[in-house]
Amino acid sequence: MNADHLLGRCEEIANISAWMLAAARDGNWKEVDSLKMRAGIAINEVRELSSVVTLSADERKRKLASIQQILANDGQIQELSQPWLKRVARWLPAGGVSPGSFEKMLR
Repeated sequence: MNADHLLGRCEEIANISAWMLAAARDGNWKEVDSLKMRAGIAINEVRELSSVVTLSADERKRKLASIQQILANDGQIQELSQPWLKRVARWLPAGGVSPGSFEKMLR
């Protein structure tokens, strides 16, 4: 296997994550699950390939761009699948949580 194959698989995962996001926006959670399984297979292959394929600096940038897109899509999917997290986040102080903050909020 070579760098082109590895990068192609990374880009395929990014595409799958975009399809997952589109399905999540449509509320088609069965499709999200199906695509998630497909992505999992490709992710395992990327892990294996990454241990044996050496990438140039430009190739690493290309791989990073795919990973960043995957993470951005995943974050949006999480927001759609768990809208309650936004409600909880509104309760938390903007500067972070200090020890004992949760106990004070619950009183």
